[in-house]
Amino acid sequence: NTNAVWAKRFDLAIGQYNKNSSYTINANTYWNNSFSGASYDDDNKSVDGYNIKGQIRDFGYFKWNFNVVMMIAEQFDIELPPIPVKKDYHGRVIYYLDLCHVFHSFAKANNMSPYELFAFLYDFAPKMLGGYKSYIIEDLPEPKSAYFIGAKKNDIFLCENNQEITPWQCNPETRAGDMVVMYMGTPISAVDSIWRSVSVGFNDPFFWYYRCTYIGHPKKISQVTQKTMKSDKILKEMPIVKKNMQGINGVELMPSQYNHILDLAKAPKDVLRLDFESVNSDESLKNEKDVENKLIKPLLSKLGYLETDYTQQFVVRLGHNNTKLIPDFVLLPISKSGHYLAFTVIEAKYHIKNKAEFENYSIQVRSYAKQLSAEYAVLADKNKIIITTLKDDYTKSVLEIKWGDLDNADVFSKLFKLIGKKK
Repeated sequence: NTNAVWAKRFDLAIGQYNKNSSYTINANTYWNNSFSGASYDDDNKSVDGYNIKGQIRDFGYFKWNFNVVMMIAEQFDIELPPIPVKKDYHGRVIYYLDLCHVFHSFAKANNMSPYELFAFLYDFAPKMLGGYKSYIIEDLPEPKSAYFIGAKKNDIFLCENNQEITPWQCNPETRAGDMVVMYMGTPISAVDSIWRSVSVGFNDPFFWYYRCTYIGHPKKISQVTQKTMKSDKILKEMPIVKKNMQGINGVELMPSQYNHILDLAKAPKDVLRLDFESVNSDESLKNEKDVENKLIKPLLSKLGYLETDYTQQFVVRLGHNNTKLIPDFVLLPISKSGHYLAFTVIEAKYHIKNKAEFENYSIQVRSYAKQLSAEYAVLADKNKIIITTLKDDYTKSVLEIKWGDLDNADVFSKLFKLIGKKK
């Protein structure tokens, strides 16, 4: 069974860990014991007492909450080791031991007993951050994408509570505000409800499926069955429908497909649809996400930025009310002990149609830039890029460029001098 497989993998991993570490780990103690009676044993360099309660795959009370672990580490200047990649199962087991070592050292440095460390991790620190409000986003941005998730028959009751919030496996591209289409497996075999992602997605090394988000705001809809989808002229062409909905978690729906499911279900008007425009065959930009992926990201690469140099959906916690500001792109962000800085903020829109929209979006990106003390604020749509600066309180355009003009070396040079990565 699953536990036996993990226990065997855990035992092998500990053997490898003991060969390469000055700390000696007892596998049985780590696997079976809780923290009851834990104590330091510096003479033998043992950290057995610092088993965080719970099995290895759950990391104790932080099951599906590794985002909270990362926030605690950020707030209290605890340096965590890099998270192993999804398929590095051996590394993910070892990562648990590495975390025990890290928190053991933190406790020692702050003269904490084991019990005080657990009180700090499981009670004081999460509450100080704001509890669930530190990661559940109440003021959601407009959705940009829609994704399928798969559920079992017993999950059908989840959507009956419109206040329900639950963790779920997600597509790595899922962002706060995105639409989530819940498909119930056999014997129901139907789309049953529509949810929204209410947190920023995160990697959880102790969650088997690794990538996790929280979903909420469920809306019950009339069921759209697998049989209906297989006979529908639009949905039957979807690869996931052709595969009988196998491997459904995280499969993205095109805006037209998502909106069509809502039409088939006669979904109420309060279930958000995805905006997109029909375009000619020679045009490829249909929505805001296309502007991000096909224009902004390639431009950032040309400007010298790696994907690790910027963040999408950068969460800013403001005071005790935990207000969130989530710009589309934050270049060279710095987040430490509740202080936030950035070099540039870029807000993406699909199409700024008129002066009123321009003024509204300008106010939006200006508020983000001011919060992060950014040197530049950038507003971009499918047609052009507009740059403002901190010097003018982000009120005056210092450069306005059409995308097609970036093929001109002189124009690109002007842009690079402003927001290019200099080092």
